[in-house]
Amino acid sequence: MGVNSVLWTDSLRQTDPPPIRSSCVLVQLEEFVDEPAQYHDSNRAEAHVCKSQFLPYNECAVGHNGGIFVMKQVAFIFVFVLALLSRAWGGTYTVHSTRISVPASADGLADGETSASSTNLIGLDANVYIPDGVAAPAPAVVVVHGFAESKSTPAIVAFAEDFAAAGYVVVTPSVRGFGNSDGMVSLVGPNEINDLKTIILAMQTGSIGDSPAVAIPVTSQSKFGVMGDSYGGGHTFEIMRAHVPGLAAVIPIIGWTDLYQALAPNDVPKLTYTLGLFGGGFDLKNPNYAPVMFDWLRDVLGGTPEKTRAGDAENNIDWRSVGSPLCW
Repeated sequence: MGVNSVLWTDSLRQTDPPPIRSSCVLVQLEEFVDEPAQYHDSNRAEAHVCKSQFLPYNECAVGHNGGIFVMKQVAFIFVFVLALLSRAWGGTYTVHSTRISVPASADGLADGETSASSTNLIGLDANVYIPDGVAAPAPAVVVVHGFAESKSTPAIVAFAEDFAAAGYVVVTPSVRGFGNSDGMVSLVGPNEINDLKTIILAMQTGSIGDSPAVAIPVTSQSKFGVMGDSYGGGHTFEIMRAHVPGLAAVIPIIGWTDLYQALAPNDVPKLTYTLGLFGGGFDLKNPNYAPVMFDWLRDVLGGTPEKTRAGDAENNIDWRSVGSPLCW
């Protein structure tokens, strides 16, 4: 869906670590790379690592200061295969299952920031991977699954195991509305982004989850990364706008930067794709879609997709976009 992207770096570690055999890749968000690497693709001569504290969406441009290296999907497949092969040589780790409490609802600001709008809580089902023998402040990664998937999706498990074997504390939540998590799906709206933000901030306390609470060697001094593919890639792009303390790197894989253009390019709806997407994630036995999902489907099928671009953050599909792909 949208841009096929993989962002590169090894910026989450505090000190020089043992050789990392993980083949998973990140891209630098901040000033943690001493000498920004230069990469080449078929469209631009080079793509530099962005050195601002947070990625300036209105200023970035590939080949100038964007920091994003756009890759073809075959590159993702290659990286995934290497990740699977590399796990055999990594360290050991322990896996815990827990439920993480997050606000039932949240508001979104125009700049992508979020804040809780309810004191009620819901629970997200999650796995926590803790490398054996790693001391605080350990680097941490949150891995977000694709649409209609969960924390148990084989690819998510494989990536989490690979990171954990390389010394990273990993949390893999089933996002709201999917798997055994509570809540309703709103296609990476303020609720989902606030959930991700809540998880990262909770990890900085040294404990995550409450059923049961899992002690982790993570503090506010740890560096955090977020990784996700497809639906998870949308989460990964959007969390950069939320200005979460400690967030140092992201890995959006085949996610989107402009959700409206991904679903209705030039105001022409992708009807087959939209129907497949909608039907693929809907649970008939336990309805898991927020009302806005049905509103958008009606607008798209009715030939007025532009109506999805109106309203507040919860109802406006453009809130779920970090900007035009040309900016990347």
